Amino acid sequence: MKKLLLFVLWFSFCVAQQEKKDLFDAVQKGDIDTVIQSIRAGVPINERHFIDRFFAHLSALALAAANGDERMVSMLLENGAQVEPKSEYGKTALMYASEGGLVPIMRLLINAGADVNRIYGDDFPHAGSPVLRYAIDSGSIDAVRTLIQAGADVNRYTESGIKITRFWLGSGVRNVTLLEHAIKSGASIEMIEELIKGGADVNKRAMHVGWTPLMVAAYFGRADAVRLLLKHGADSSLKNAQDGGRIALDYAANHEIFSLLAKKESWSSKAWHYLRSKTRL
Repeated sequence: MKKLLLFVLWFSFCVAQQEKKDLFDAVQKGDIDTVIQSIRAGVPINERHFIDRFFAHLSALALAAANGDERMVSMLLENGAQVEPKSEYGKTALMYASEGGLVPIMRLLINAGADVNRIYGDDFPHAGSPVLRYAIDSGSIDAVRTLIQAGADVNRYTESGIKITRFWLGSGVRNVTLLEHAIKSGASIEMIEELIKGGADVNKRAMHVGWTPLMVAAYFGRADAVRLLLKHGADSSLKNAQDGGRIALDYAANHEIFSLLAKKESWSSKAWHYLRSKTRL
């Protein structure tokens, strides 16, 4: 009797796993009719399922969002898909949609209650990246604007994984501002301006190493960003106490940036800062 019961339980488990696999295969293929049939048959749509090594375990909604399948996302939401279940590694459906710059899907998810300020890796108090980071990386200004209009905090910190000499700005820790990340990662000047218009603080420092957005722009040779930051009130006189009191001018990567920042300095200090900028650690 005990063996029969164990067999029944094992068989039921195998059937349930196959049904879930069939559901996710249908989501992957964009087969809405099969997904609807599975839902009507009682197959749970909010459980995670292993997809592959890249996606790991995702909910059906997250998989549809990652695939850019707007019709599938809409149908799943209409049939009770929860908008916030996270993947095994902490990414939500909105993060996947933002990563692809998929604005129509982002709006569907936001209207369904997706958290625009959720952080990937929020199980670790000092790690991870907010949703807006993924939109920035997508290169879509519309995606960034959509999140900001929905209440995304443009002044949050993010991981960034950039190394500046002996300093790591963001590897494995939420350290740099979203504005600094956009500057260093090569985002368009229009993207950077969108963040500033959305309320990004042009003088907010990286959390642990004291860099301002202007210092990051100067170091990475972003003359366009330097001009924009100065236009919007960036303070070129701010000192980095964690790096010997250097100012943005000390980090100038080229003559153009040095000239832009030198206009803000007294003539007596320009030569000194120029020499220091040429001996960056």
